[in-house]
Amino acid sequence: MTKVRQKREKVTTRFQMANSIETTPKLITQSKALQLKQMAKQNCKANNDDKLAKSVLEHLMFSYDRKTVPMAKGVDVKVDLMVQAISSISEMTASFTADVFFSQIWLDPGLAFENITKCLANLTLSHRTIDDIWLPNVCFQNSKSTSIHSSPTPNIFLMIYPNGTIWVNYRVKVEAPCELDMSSFPMDVQRCTMTFESYSFNVDRVRLDWFETAVIIDLQGKLPDFELTRYTWQKQQFYYPAGQWDQLKATFYFRRTYGYYILQLYMPTYASVFISWIAFWLDPKCLPGRVTLGVSSLMALTFQYGNVARSLPKVSYVKAMDVWIFASMGFIFFSLVELAIAGHVDKMTKDCQEETLEKKSKYYRREVSSQAYKATANTNEVDELWKICYRDSLGDENISKWPKSKWTAEKIDKLCQLIFPLSFICFNCFYWMYYTMESSKKMERLMDDTNFTGGSFL
Repeated sequence: MTKVRQKREKVTTRFQMANSIETTPKLITQSKALQLKQMAKQNCKANNDDKLAKSVLEHLMFSYDRKTVPMAKGVDVKVDLMVQAISSISEMTASFTADVFFSQIWLDPGLAFENITKCLANLTLSHRTIDDIWLPNVCFQNSKSTSIHSSPTPNIFLMIYPNGTIWVNYRVKVEAPCELDMSSFPMDVQRCTMTFESYSFNVDRVRLDWFETAVIIDLQGKLPDFELTRYTWQKQQFYYPAGQWDQLKATFYFRRTYGYYILQLYMPTYASVFISWIAFWLDPKCLPGRVTLGVSSLMALTFQYGNVARSLPKVSYVKAMDVWIFASMGFIFFSLVELAIAGHVDKMTKDCQEETLEKKSKYYRREVSSQAYKATANTNEVDELWKICYRDSLGDENISKWPKSKWTAEKIDKLCQLIFPLSFICFNCFYWMYYTMESSKKMERLMDDTNFTGGSFL
């Protein structure tokens, strides 16, 4: 009997020890909670929030599990975006670079401390704490590169409210894509987008939506060659093999400011075309000077076009700049064609007059007193002498009354002095009206999306 009693006492002792081991964490938690409440009352009076915040955080993290989603039904995450600066838009990479403040707000009941203390309005924590809590893992889904600013520490803001609401804000540099369309360059409109989604969780676990003030524009400085005209935001859903994901999209619309290209491209082009027309006012006999003007203008235009084209992507379609350059080359080329035609007509006119003079001089004879000259003179020299004598006898007034061709080099030049400027003016009116209207229509087509909300700078 004694042995049996001893065995029973041992079993009872082991059972009591096991119970004490299981209840120890609970007892510790309860005791810490009691100590925390007592400290909270004291700190509220002493106004010592730092110690209280540290104690509250230690208490929350003691039993917190960051590996599981905070709520079984999933978490609703609100997102907002504040654009601080847009540093560049690159045609070569079809992307734009922006500095943004990216915020996420969600409810995590496991981090609520309103039942622990009423003294703290919130917990503002270091960026190092971000690794100790559960995150919805919202990412820039279409970014080419993303980096968190460090100046000198990572720019991450973390705040926990008493009811467990988490507010995380990142200051990020993002390179995102643009839908490059250079057909109206340099009067083009570009659309660039940022897309957000949870990388790890579908809609069963994380549901994304925009905050009330979804996108805020607070640009510091201006882009040298673009201006932000409009911006929109929208929510859509995307299906992957792993399920359905919420996607948030922010779209930015940019219009190019083409003042630089007017100075660097259009004004030199105007000068080249106008210089080529000076040949119309020069004497048709001054062929070397007229040729030099036309060829120099064409070479200058080609060189100018090459300088601008080197800074643009190699697209396979025709741009507005190409239309302008080739039309200007056409005007200069046709001025050279006119030079050739005028030179040819001038030569034909001279040949015709010489032929007429030769025929009429056959019927004219003058007595030559020196028979010896007749005998010794060359036949060609005699013919030329008859022509000179005949021309002298008629005088300039009679020669000018001879029938002439309808077209002469002078008439062609005068006609081109009128046709070329008028044609160039008509081309300019059509060109600028068409592409400015096309730019506005392009903006309307890009904005023709459904289910979006946005703002405008116009």
